[in-house]
This record gives sequence, C-alpha cells and structure tokens, in this order.
Amino acid sequence: MDAGLVILFGSLLAQGAYPMPWAVAAVAAVSWWAASRAPLASGAAAWWLPWLGWSVLAAASSSQPWAAVPVVARWGAALLFFAAASASWREGERRRWLTVVWAAGAVLAVAGAWTGWRTGHYAGAHGLIFSGTSRYYGYTAFAVLAAAAAGLGAATHPSADRRLRAAGFAAAALGTVYVAGSRSRGALLGLLAAAALVAVRRLGAAKAALLLAAPLAAALLVPASRDLLLKKDSRYQWGRVDQWRAAAAAAMDAPLHGWGPGNYRLGYLRHPVAAEGPVRYNLVSDHAHSEPLQAAAETGWAGLVLWALGFLLTLTPLLRPGPDPASAGAAAAAAGMAVMLLGDNLLQVPALGFLYFSALVCAGDAAVPWRVVLPRRALLASGFLLTAGPLAPAARETGGAGPVEARVWRAAHALAFYPEDADLRAELALLYESGGGYAGADEQWARAQATAPFNAVYAFRRGLLAQRRGDWEAAQRQHARAAELEPAFRDARLGRAVALWGAGRLAEAREELAAAKTLADPGPQGYAYADIVAARDPGALARVEAMLKRPSPRKP
Repeated sequence: MDAGLVILFGSLLAQGAYPMPWAVAAVAAVSWWAASRAPLASGAAAWWLPWLGWSVLAAASSSQPWAAVPVVARWGAALLFFAAASASWREGERRRWLTVVWAAGAVLAVAGAWTGWRTGHYAGAHGLIFSGTSRYYGYTAFAVLAAAAAGLGAATHPSADRRLRAAGFAAAALGTVYVAGSRSRGALLGLLAAAALVAVRRLGAAKAALLLAAPLAAALLVPASRDLLLKKDSRYQWGRVDQWRAAAAAAMDAPLHGWGPGNYRLGYLRHPVAAEGPVRYNLVSDHAHSEPLQAAAETGWAGLVLWALGFLLTLTPLLRPGPDPASAGAAAAAAGMAVMLLGDNLLQVPALGFLYFSALVCAGDAAVPWRVVLPRRALLASGFLLTAGPLAPAARETGGAGPVEARVWRAAHALAFYPEDADLRAELALLYESGGGYAGADEQWARAQATAPFNAVYAFRRGLLAQRRGDWEAAQRQHARAAELEPAFRDARLGRAVALWGAGRLAEAREELAAAKTLADPGPQGYAYADIVAARDPGALARVEAMLKRPSPRKP
C-alpha cells in the first residue's frame, strides 16, 4: 500500500491516542519522509503556495512571529502530503483510499458513540480525535462525514459493482446515523452538499433541485427537525454566529496582513463573545470556527483572497464527472468536507488536513498553470522545520517550582517569544506580587489588560494594587470597570465600595455595598476566570460593612 495511505489511516486513529505536540511533530516528519520518496512536483498544491507565502509575510509583520511556526508547519506538512499524493496516486490508490476512509470512519464512529454513551452525552460528544488537549465532537464528525459521503458517491456511480454498492451504502448509512446522533450541524450540511453533488451528477441540476427540495423543506419546517438543526435546547445556540462576527471584527482591526498566523486570540480578545449566565467573558477562543474567517483574521483580507484562491481552484475537479467509483466517492467527500470547513476550524488537526487533501487528490487533478519542482535537499531542510514546528508552543511553558527569581526568569523568557500573551503577563504579575514587587506587578497587569480589555480579573487586580498604594480614585475606576464587565463579580463591587469609602464618597460606597448584597451565589463554575468572578467569601460583606462605619481616610 502507498505510504501516504498508511499515514492517512494511522494519523486519523493516532490523533486520538497521542494528542501531544511531539506526536504532531512525528506525523509531520513521516509526511516529509513520504514526500521525499515520491515525485516532487507540487501539483494542485501549488494553488495554495501564494497564501502560504503571504502567511509567512503576515507572521513577520505580527507582534508574535513565533506563534506562526506551528501553523505554517502544519499547513506545510499537509501541502507536502497533497503534492506527494498528487504525483504518485493513481486508480489503485484511489480504490484503496476508499477502503482506508471507510475503515477509519467506522472505527471513529463506533468509538465516538461509545465515548458519548459512557459519559452520558449525545453520540460523539467527546469523540476520539484530539487537538492539543481538546476533544471536540466536530473532529470525529468531520472524518465520519467524509466516509459517509464517499460511500454515497461511490455506491451511486454507474460502474460500481454489487459488492461496492453494498459497502458504499453501508458506510453512508452508518455515517449518517452517527452524524445525526452527534448533532453536528456542519456535518449535516456537509452530507447535504455531498448528496447534492451526487444528485447533480446522476440526475442533472433541475431534477436534483426537485429531489432535494422536499427533505430540505422538511428540515426547516418540521418543528422537531428544525429544533435539532438549530440546537434549540442549547444555551449557546447562536454562539457560532457570534464567533463569526467576532472573527470579522478582528479582521477589520488588521485588514492588510491580519494579526499573524497563530495569533487569532489577540484579535478575539478585543471582540469577545459575551455568554449568557453569571459569567460573561469566560470564553476565550484561538479559532474563528470558520477556516476562511480564520484566514481573514490571521492573514488579513488580502490573505483571505489568496486562501479562497487555493480553496476554490482545488475544488474544480468536482465540476467534472468522476471516471470511476473511487473518484466519485472522493469528490462527494471533498464537497461535504469543504462545506463543513466554512463553518468550523478543522484543518488545525493534522490528520484531518491529510484527509481533506487526500480526497481532493482522489477526486481528480486540478489544472495548474505552472509546475513547481522542489529539490530534494530543500525538501530535506523543510522537512526538519515542519517536524520541529509544532513544538514551538513549548516556549510558553513556564510552570514548575523553584525560587521566585527563577520563576520570574522563566516567565520573562517566555514573554520574549510571546510578548502579547496576557496569561503569561498575569503569571508574571502574580510572581511580582508574591515577592513584594507591586510596581512591577501593576505594569504587568496593565499590559495584560491592554491585550485583553474585557478581562474583569485584570481590572480587579489593578484595583487592589491601587488600594494598596492609597490611590482610591484609580482603585474605584478599576473595580467599576471589573463590575461593568462582569455584573456578578461581587468582590469587584466590594472593592469599589472600599475604594469609594477611601476617597470620601461614603454615600456611593453604601450604594455599592447594597448592590453587592443583592448578588446571588452562582456556585462553582469549573474554570479559573469564572471561579474568581463567581467567588463568594462568606465574611467579606460583614468586613466591608464594618469598614464603612469607620471614618474615611479622606474627607468628602
């Protein structure tokens, strides 16, 4: 079997077993090895090279160029895989590709359903495929969607024999049941897109529209199916649309070259999505939940144009009828996955990138007006870079024991690579506070606040430091900002009451204390930021109330 198919199958399953950065690096190394043994013409991967080159320029123009290393490495590995497969795969590899995708889809569907059942969630709530430390059901749904769509496309091809039809329809049925059970709207839309492509190829556009109109109308008009599609029982049913608005706003902040690959969070923190519930800004996102919007935010609107160029031109084989069942199945899979990519970030997982580009290879060759040939020595050098690339975030790791001075040095070292990392700034500020360096701590809190202006904890901590140095007006402004961002932040309201008392504004201090008394206890939230906002010290109200009865340090 072709080495690329072994990589595809192994990476899809190993991504769940080995979610650590070194495993991603190993996958990149193997993809480089496979590419070095194949013809080196770029093929349709060349359409992506302008965007990849622009990404490097955007990284160089960003405030955190090092954040781009794992992103460029991941995309580089996927495009090397794409180029190598385009140069070496033929009809035999296409047939084996169907078997690999169906086998992986079946394993992932069963594992996803099992983990969902074991944890009491809907099917695949946790899935099997990791990204970093996160298991997201959409990753598994993406792979199962590819298997189901490939089954439908292959089974309906005129030259498919009886055994292939049976296997294809079985894969399509299993995948459809899993996708419906996982309640992945993106995967359901992807299945609809794959079915539309198959229908157009077999029946023509007019008949296909009539055929698909009925199920689409039923999905939108029947209350039960509409509620399932819209996730009416979900508290965050419109969260995805809000995420897209945030991504577009982040792109508008840096329209030319964006925030830089790997720096999406910097843009998001300036336009975060406010959640319902007692804590509004607990959600922090590194992804736009849309591949094109991710490209826009990280590489600018110019980058989005180049990204769309690569995306659309490598889909051109879908416009032609497939010469055999495998190519027809791959085209249906590529169509379904392409639609899902518009509404989610799935190419961040190397295995899923290999899956998507392998489907494009099997769907057919996309015409390229030029031929890029990579010398083997250049490929060797790029392979080492791609192997090491996913390990770059290790520079952020600053934990560990030891003297405060050593821990401060580690945090400062990490900030040299990621100067706008608000979490690192907060860690350094706490270290300064523990050693009595309050001026240095306030500087770090201020810089963290500049990066994440909607983080109420940063404002609260600055308010406490202002109180310590007797700057009551600055303290009450910071506490007021914290309470404005998080109305349920009782400690911020109590801090403001104390600061107003210190400034001699006793009537306002009593009003703030009264407002704090009305706040209900939301209970533990399970996240560090949310737990700080929701914290309730039983004796805090009494202590502040007693303080307000004493004379203020400043006369009104």
